[in-house]
Amino acid sequence: MAKQLTFLDLRFNTFQHKVPPQVFNLDVDVLFINNNKFYDTLPSNLGNTPALYLTVANNLFNGPILQSIGNAKDTLGEVLFLGNRLNGCLPYEIGFLKKATVFDVSFNYLSGPIPLSFQCLSKIELLVLARNQFYGEVPEAVCKLPNLSNFSLSYNYFTQVGPICWKLIDKKILDVRMNCILGLSDQRSEEERAVFFSKYKYHACPSPLSLKKVPCATNYHYSGSLDAFDNQPMAVAPSPRSYDTLIPHRL
Repeated sequence: MAKQLTFLDLRFNTFQHKVPPQVFNLDVDVLFINNNKFYDTLPSNLGNTPALYLTVANNLFNGPILQSIGNAKDTLGEVLFLGNRLNGCLPYEIGFLKKATVFDVSFNYLSGPIPLSFQCLSKIELLVLARNQFYGEVPEAVCKLPNLSNFSLSYNYFTQVGPICWKLIDKKILDVRMNCILGLSDQRSEEERAVFFSKYKYHACPSPLSLKKVPCATNYHYSGSLDAFDNQPMAVAPSPRSYDTLIPHRL
């Protein structure tokens, strides 16, 4: 019977268990388990889901986002991890999600640099990494993504942006409020920066070389003058379906 499901909606209940791994083997197009009290780490077979829309937001999940997420590369379009207790670094396998238009991990405890593989997210429109502990340089190649309309990095510890990323700040596409970027207003205090970077070893990633992997051949990278970039049309802000799941009784 369960194999005939196309839509599994367990939102806004009071489930206080570990998520059974079998949930991610179900042949569904939509998988919503947000706004419960599911806890422990995400199952290792998370990436087995064939779902187009996956929402695990607003639970009590901890631990990292696992490398298996890359297995969902041919199907996953929108995924919301926001509002949990996830930690660790982002796996470069996220860059395999060639059909993803929405990726939101905000309001967690994730850290490390943005993997360079994110430049392979050629269809991404909303990329939300706000309210975590990310640091380093914002990759120029990610700022060149052709469909990017909302790139939120606020309340992290990024230290540098390049000229293309600066243009996205000017266009109100890239939000870098409350980071550690010199020359910008609304940044963290010197004391906050000192406290965070004094504990750098606790935020280091276990496989730093993997963060430099680029598992795609991109042909949309911008090259030319910044004036030409200014004249490029802005992507139209989408209306993702997944965010409606965060409101009770609404889909």
